[in-house]
Formats: sequence, C-alpha cells, structure tokens
Amino acid sequence: MEVKDLENTQWDLLDLGKEETLEEDLATIKKLASEIESQKKDYVSAISMEKFREIFKHYEDILVALSQFTTYAYLKFYKNTADARAQALTAKADQIEAEIKNKILFVELGFKEFDDKNAQRLISASLPYQHYLERLRELKPFTLKEDVEQAINIKDTTGISALISLYEVFTSDFMFDFEGKKITKEELVKFVRDPLPEKREMAYQNLLGRYQQNKNTLSLMYQTVANNWKNEMELRKYPSPLSIRNKRNDLYDQDVEVLLKVFKKNISLFQDYFKEKARLLSMKKLRRFDLYAPFRKTVKHYTFPQAKEMVLASFQPFPEFVQYASAIIENHLDSEPNPGKRGGAFCHYPNHITKPYVMMNFVGDVNSVRTLAHELGHGIHAMLSSQKNNYFHYDPVLPMAETASTFGEMLLLDFMKKQSPELIQELTLGQLDDAYATIARQFHFVLFEKEAHELIKNGGSREDLEHLYLKMLREHLGDAVDVDDIFKYEYLYIPHIYHTPFYCYAYGFGLLLSLGLYTRYLKDPSFKKNIIQIFSAGGNDTPRNILKKAGIDMDEEFWQSGFDCLQELLKEARNYRLDAAESSP
Repeated sequence: MEVKDLENTQWDLLDLGKEETLEEDLATIKKLASEIESQKKDYVSAISMEKFREIFKHYEDILVALSQFTTYAYLKFYKNTADARAQALTAKADQIEAEIKNKILFVELGFKEFDDKNAQRLISASLPYQHYLERLRELKPFTLKEDVEQAINIKDTTGISALISLYEVFTSDFMFDFEGKKITKEELVKFVRDPLPEKREMAYQNLLGRYQQNKNTLSLMYQTVANNWKNEMELRKYPSPLSIRNKRNDLYDQDVEVLLKVFKKNISLFQDYFKEKARLLSMKKLRRFDLYAPFRKTVKHYTFPQAKEMVLASFQPFPEFVQYASAIIENHLDSEPNPGKRGGAFCHYPNHITKPYVMMNFVGDVNSVRTLAHELGHGIHAMLSSQKNNYFHYDPVLPMAETASTFGEMLLLDFMKKQSPELIQELTLGQLDDAYATIARQFHFVLFEKEAHELIKNGGSREDLEHLYLKMLREHLGDAVDVDDIFKYEYLYIPHIYHTPFYCYAYGFGLLLSLGLYTRYLKDPSFKKNIIQIFSAGGNDTPRNILKKAGIDMDEEFWQSGFDCLQELLKEARNYRLDAAESSP
C-alpha cells in the first residue's frame, strides 16, 4: 500500500494563532512583560500575599501566551523543516522567547532568594502553585545570578538551541534510494520490520550508511551537545550529567539508579527472548538486522481511518480516553509523511488551555497504529491533567509523561488480541519486541550517554565514540545477536541524545509503571480510578508522591514486578510454534 493511499490527516493551527496577527500577539506579550517588569521593585521577601498572587498570575498569563506563539512557530517548522519562512520564524521565536523570559526572570529568581520564613509564608498561601514554588526553592542551589541566567538564555538561542535545530534540518533532509524510489527516512525505517531478511539488512545499511557518510558533522554536533551539558553541570554544580535530567524530572538520583540497577539484573531476559525468536524464525542466530523481524511473511496494512477506529475502540474501557483522543484527532493531529517533515512522532501540549498537538508519520503498518495509540496517550494525559491544574502543574515530568502513552499501547494490544485470537502469538511476541525497544534499548542509550559524556569530557574522538557504542551494544545483546560494524554509527541517528540528553530512561520508567498499573487494573477494575488519579495529577507533586497516593511504592520490588510480567510473556513464547508457511526468516 502506497503512503498516498493511507488517507492521512493534517492538523489545524488556528487554536494557536494566525500568521497575519502574530506581530499583534507579540506586541501584547511584550507589553505584558514590560508591565510585570515594572513591578520588580515591589518583589521583595516582605511582599504581601495579595501582591505576590497578582504578580504570579500575570507571570503565568505571559508564559501561556508565549507558549502559544512558540508552539505555532515550531509546529510550522516541523511540518516542513526545509521551509525558509518556517526556519526564520523559529529563529525569531527563540529570540523573542529569550528576550521575554529575561524580562520576567526575576519572578523565579527573586523567589529563590527570599528568606525561608517569608518563602514558606507565600507557599502556604499559594495552594494552586504550591509544588511549583517548592520546586523553585529546591533548585536554588543550582541557580546562577540573574545577569548570568539572562546571558545564558540569550546565548542559547544562537548556541545550543540553534545547533539542535540544525541537526533537525540536516537529518530531516535525508532522502534514500530504495528499490528504485526516493523515499523519506520514515518510509525507509518501516522496512527494518520487513519479512525478508535481505530487505531488512538493506534498509539498515541504507539508513545508517547515510549517517556514516555524515559522521564527522553529526559526531561534532553530538560532542558539542555533550560539552554544553558538561558546562551546564559545572556552572550549576550538579554532581553528574545524569543528575541534571533527574532533577528536572523531579526525581532523586537514587530513584534512577535503583531503576537502572533492576534493569541490569534483568538484561538476560531480553537476550533469552532473542534466542527464542531465532528458534521461532528457524534461524541459528539473530543478526542485529533481524531484531524487529516480523513473525509472518504477510504484513497487514491499515489506512489511517482504520487505525483511528481501532485505537478509539481499544480505549472504550476508559470513556475519558475516547473523549480526549477524539478531540485531538479532529483537528490537532498531523499524520502524513512528507519530504522535509520532522522524523518520528511526538505530542506537544503548549499549555493547560490548548488541546495537545500530535505529529507522526503514519505509513500503514502495525507499528504506526501503536504509535498513534502511544501519542494519543500523551495527549489524554495532558488533557486529564489540564482539568485540575494550572500552567505550572499541568505538564507531567518526562518519566510520568511516558506512562499514559505506554498504557494506551497496552489497551490497544489487549483489544487486538481479543478481536483477533488467531494473532495472539504474533501480538504477544510483538509485545516482547516492543518491551525491548521501550525498556532495554532506551536504558542502553542512557548507559551509553553516561560513558560518552565522560569520554568526550576527557577528549575522546569520533572514532572513540564509535568504538564505545559498538562495544556497549555487543555487550548489551550478548551472545544472542550478531552485530554488524555498521551499527557503530547508530548513535548518530538517535535524536533524543541530541535535543534532550538522558531523556530515554523515561520510556522504560513509563512502560514498567504501565505494566504494574495494567496488571492491577486487570485484577481489580475499580483500580481504574487510581489510574485516572495518577494521570490527572500532571506535575503537581513528585512522581514518588503521586504514585504513593495511588497505593504504589516506587522501589526495587515494584520495578522487578514489571520485569516479572515480561518473564511470563517469555514463558508463553517458549511454548509457541509458528507455521513454517507463515513464519518470516
């Protein structure tokens, strides 16, 4: 099925603004910023509660308006990264954002400098903003002087932010010659799941070969990202590069170390699975090219309307999910792959009053259907959170944000198994494939980042990074999978390690948490209210506290329970036998 035949949908950006009124919108934002800046002299420790609330509400209003403008600019850009006008608009948005945030920076920085007694007085009287204000106080040790923070904001617009935009433009422009056609990266990647082993290898060689051709440029970009992260760590006195992300995720370093520790104990689960997969595919041993090989020679395809109906039907046990997902699909989702469009998929929620936007590249395979469920899960999370939270609390931290998304995928898989019992084996094996991709692969990236950042700090070269990545990948897959040398360039293809260092453990956190939530829900359907409670909390407390209120302790035993669920799936897989006529080598 050709991409043009998939009946894809496009979004409407009217809820964010109109191009012809952007200058007027900007003038309003600048005026509001100047007005709040004029109150800086009154912003002192002894400020009255009424005045503090007034300033903070104006501060929130400015951030909401600014988020509308910057989201409009970036969604235009992601739709076509080769569009010169969109490129110029994002550059302008970055510059304006830095300018506005520098004017109002004193609101956060000043509060951090208030004495403890007055800070606590204001926190106690500001219940809607309580957790956010507590977080500001916690971040005080990592905050620099106002003029330094302002300088960083300005320099970032032409520094690290510009570099990341350059990476997006550069890699989004890649086109690939495949079977006599020019295709986009998203269209090429679906062939890594092709039934034919030679086609899977050709897809990977084509994909990673392009990154190999540009290895000097892309590696230099990555080294610059790592060095910028190191500078951030040293300037702000964080104990480690990973600590920066943990603190932004409202997690203790210990929380993440426990999670990684439990993962390392369970890595053999995935290695054992790949041995089983080789048996089921009648292969002596898997190659890295075969990791996502399908279990059937015939691959089912779906149009976008078919995928939409399937996902919405799977969400039926949770009426709120259906309501919010339908609202997003109506006019806030863009699914059509096009040259120049940003790769991958994401859900962006600019603020608590605007419906989330979803971008994906729907190519008609099962993975596209799952991606739709995943991204809509993000959007549902944001809309549930927006019902009860303000701008500062509606946005869940990254690990919690990856929970509703993976929960959405679980609902879809369960639905597909019930609707098509003949596909239970294939879908269960697919769950193990995806568990590897969401948990083990993502933790591998984080463990690589830890080593790579240290290597770069000590003057490591591009060749050193390639050697490190290949060595760690081979150790990660053990004796279960043969890894071709071309995969030493794979790290250059992972956008998250460029634009959001150490992001990726959030995926594993989210899926393991979802496994725990879903297991409890199946045993006790009344647990549904606890799940809605977790998603509705957004970022109004720490992940530890949000889960605790729902009856979950975020400890080693809980994370192990998620791996135990996967072990049960692996036990099932050991009893499977695939029809030779159906199985894909």
